[in-house]
Amino acid sequence: MRYLIALLAFAAAQFANAQTRLEIHPHPACWGDTIHISYTAQYADYVQWSTNGEGKFIKKQTAVDDTFALYLPMGKDLTQAVKITATAYRSGNKLSVEAEVNSLPLPKPEFSVDTLVDLGTKLNFYNHSTINSGGVASIEYNFGDSIVGIYYPVSYAVVQHTYKNTGTYMVTLCAISEAGCRACSKAQQIIIMPAGIADTKLHKIQIISSHGQVQLSQVPANTTLKVYDENGKECYSTQGQAQVRFSLVSQQVYIFTFTGQSGHFSTKYFVD
Repeated sequence: MRYLIALLAFAAAQFANAQTRLEIHPHPACWGDTIHISYTAQYADYVQWSTNGEGKFIKKQTAVDDTFALYLPMGKDLTQAVKITATAYRSGNKLSVEAEVNSLPLPKPEFSVDTLVDLGTKLNFYNHSTINSGGVASIEYNFGDSIVGIYYPVSYAVVQHTYKNTGTYMVTLCAISEAGCRACSKAQQIIIMPAGIADTKLHKIQIISSHGQVQLSQVPANTTLKVYDENGKECYSTQGQAQVRFSLVSQQVYIFTFTGQSGHFSTKYFVD
């Protein structure tokens, strides 16, 4: 939960035979949030808003009974005070007050997992989330199937999950800081292949590479080849060739998947 410690800025002045009163009540917020700050402006025509350059207003000028919203942009990773200045105007006169919003850092959600596995494989999801100030309190995985929104204490460095069906799944990890700030990772693609059937011919396929040039030999007839990068993106595919030559980006790891008449075989290979 976010710390809800309100800061109060108050000022009063005598305007045109009436007492003008202006109050701001901001609360701590996370970078990336749009926050609504309550305020009171009695006996004023309108209110003008400004900051020290860190925040962005949805409206820079509001009526006395309007709502006030401040957007705190992404990209900050430290606790920082954003100064707000409100100026109430009445009959050519003005009254200004200042207050600060304590802007809290977002966690950096990261995880790793095998991206191409057989159906029935128990996958290990490794949490690598960090934060520059404070701590990460909990994590939440969305596995892309019917299992969504599963919370774990941050002490769960490894979470296991098994998919029940073949297919492609998009997985995200959200990390929640001790202050209640939440951030989610980019979606990671996982491909679940049909359960492998022993096929000794596929295991005999030879792969060699040099400067990104890949050559395969001893490929059985009617074999389908698909090559994926470590993010699960398909980079190459072919079918029915006994000798295969193609190019990939060198100095990277790829996943080679061969599907034959009696099963399939997958292997990771570092392309020179």
